[in-house]
Amino acid sequence: MNPRLHSAQDADTLQVDVAISYSSITPGCACEADPTPMSELPEFATLRIRIRRDTAEATLRVLDN
Repeated sequence: MNPRLHSAQDADTLQVDVAISYSSITPGCACEADPTPMSELPEFATLRIRIRRDTAEATLRVLDN
């Protein structure tokens, strides 16, 4: 799978939209004798990364999925 969804550039910036997959952890209540085990949940997000050419400053924004 190609995680790059879209890219664009101009004289000042580079921009790329990427898809990332990761696992989050949902713990129980952390109480003594808690019967709820920790579980991993598959997650997905789309990010827009913009990089300024003159300073290499990068910004990331989460896009609506």
